[in-house]
Amino acid sequence: MKHALLWALLIPALLSCGAPSEGGAGGLPMGVEIRGLAPNDVDTVQITVLAHGTAYLCGELARTCLRTRVVGADGSFISDVLLLKDADGREHHALRFKVQTSQLFAAEGQTFQLRLPSGTNYMVVAEVLSPSGGLLASGCGVVAQVNDEDNAPLVVETSVLEPVPACDPRID
Repeated sequence: MKHALLWALLIPALLSCGAPSEGGAGGLPMGVEIRGLAPNDVDTVQITVLAHGTAYLCGELARTCLRTRVVGADGSFISDVLLLKDADGREHHALRFKVQTSQLFAAEGQTFQLRLPSGTNYMVVAEVLSPSGGLLASGCGVVAQVNDEDNAPLVVETSVLEPVPACDPRID
């Protein structure tokens, strides 16, 4: 069932990304805007970060599962996929967060912090997954520059995918 705007889904967590560059790492407040899905349709949001973000077209990445674009036939990842650390310090090519549906309609939303090495042109891809693990919506945003300190917030707007792609979107 699709209805109502699900606005500013911002998932709480503190993340860090790979080993910081010589300049250190900066905090990137982030959120995901979801439109056109009912709260019970949404289970998790998967976040992946690509280096050299301006080399990609968001519209092309967001039409199907990102996994089909970044994982080769041999199971290896393209070099642009940054390793992200979860709250326990384990590295992953993407992080998935359980959605707190009670927070979907909250005026202030929820936020989380990505910790990214200082640098330029990161493409942040957000994929909205159903309880069965299917891809429902996707969106991207380019971060022009990440400084050593806190940075301007990024909100990634997602678009519902119709028809729903048959691929497995989960990146581990």
